[in-house]
Amino acid sequence: MLFQKGNIRAGFTLIELLVVIAVGAVVFAVVGSQMGRLVSKQALLTSAHDVALVANRAHISAREAKDNQAWGIASVSSNQYALVSGSAAAPTISATYGLKSAISFVNTPFAIWFGQGTGYATATVITLTNPTNDTRQVSVSTFGTVEVP
Repeated sequence: MLFQKGNIRAGFTLIELLVVIAVGAVVFAVVGSQMGRLVSKQALLTSAHDVALVANRAHISAREAKDNQAWGIASVSSNQYALVSGSAAAPTISATYGLKSAISFVNTPFAIWFGQGTGYATATVITLTNPTNDTRQVSVSTFGTVEVP
């Protein structure tokens, strides 16, 4: 602060102002980089839960023998997947879904089929990744249980 004898003149000097701006810039840089990583990790987690939700839908449809068919989930590309019915030899796509931005499957192509009436499946793990190489897995057990550990 700047003071003059006899006449008080309050204010910041240019150096004080520059120091405050420099400290603010450093704090913003640190917080900004961490925020980007946090957003990417959250997109990965959300995508994994979305895939698990569609796999659960396929499991329930197969267990209930909906339309007298087996049901499953299959990759369409590295960042798209589909709810499918019928058989592995002749699948019918019921709905197509996309992963969040910049999220992709590690193990493509994949297809998980749930047995008609039982919901049983071949034990499988679907792995998703983001640009910072974090991974998240969706596990399907032989009994058709789907979870994101």
